[in-house]
Amino acid sequence: MVKSLETDLRIPAFQLHLGNYLLGRIPGVTKQQLDTLFYQGRVLLNEEAVPADTAAAAGDMVRVMKRDSRILPQKLAVEVVFEDAHCLVANKPAGMAVHPGLGTYGGTLLNWLAWHLEHAEPGTSAVAANQPAEAGVLQQAVVHRLDKATSGLLVLAKTKTANQHLQRQFAAGSTERKYIARVWGCPEPKNGSINLPIGRDPEQPNRIRVDTTGHFGKPALTHYQWLEGQDGTSLLALFPQTGRTHQLRIHLHHIGHGIVGDQRYLQPELKTDHVPTRLCLHAASLGFAHPFEGRWCSFESTLPADF
Repeated sequence: MVKSLETDLRIPAFQLHLGNYLLGRIPGVTKQQLDTLFYQGRVLLNEEAVPADTAAAAGDMVRVMKRDSRILPQKLAVEVVFEDAHCLVANKPAGMAVHPGLGTYGGTLLNWLAWHLEHAEPGTSAVAANQPAEAGVLQQAVVHRLDKATSGLLVLAKTKTANQHLQRQFAAGSTERKYIARVWGCPEPKNGSINLPIGRDPEQPNRIRVDTTGHFGKPALTHYQWLEGQDGTSLLALFPQTGRTHQLRIHLHHIGHGIVGDQRYLQPELKTDHVPTRLCLHAASLGFAHPFEGRWCSFESTLPADF
């Protein structure tokens, strides 16, 4: 979705407002597009992202990273659990985003998929060898998402028809998903459900939270089972019945048992000798009806060692 198309400029011998200086100096980029580039952190002053009202000095180097519609192939470490001509199940590592976005221009699962499809068996790939993939070709592969910090199983569609079949299953809740999480403390009861609506806070659109007012949230339901306790934490099996953004992280944080390693929804940490640096959330199993054959497919992924 994004490629670094760089425009480098050297600031002349006077101090100036960077946004005004760049306006009209980058071919094909309008004022609105330039504002977007600043917002997305793609205007670098001396290799550091800066806002439009930054005062640039003589001799400063400006680098503008423009948009492109291609997803460049990258050979990355991703385990393929299952693959045929219709779909692919990958075991995504923690720290890898599913697709390029703000501040993430490469190293994503779709960058890997572009590379993987180039090297697939003849007749199974829509991407020509050694050519970047158009974003639309790869975007149809995305059926559901995992947070960048979450590891585990994720299914990708290889055709538009497969995408439509799989999307319907996820929308209807007919897929089976189990996550394993290490959380702070021990929930009471140990086995239960969290049925709380989630949505974007109208007063803080960048913030997603539980809606206690009933005005803006969408229904969200998570079932959980206690597996074991260790050193002030618990290992839980989680079964989301809906697929809201950050649902598991927000639900567990709201009941006072946030996921260990979560840097966004912070939980007061209990005494423990070892705190993993990663988010301790793993998509451990995934089941769905094959989009072409209709047979039930079920896959398992072992818990990562860094939990």
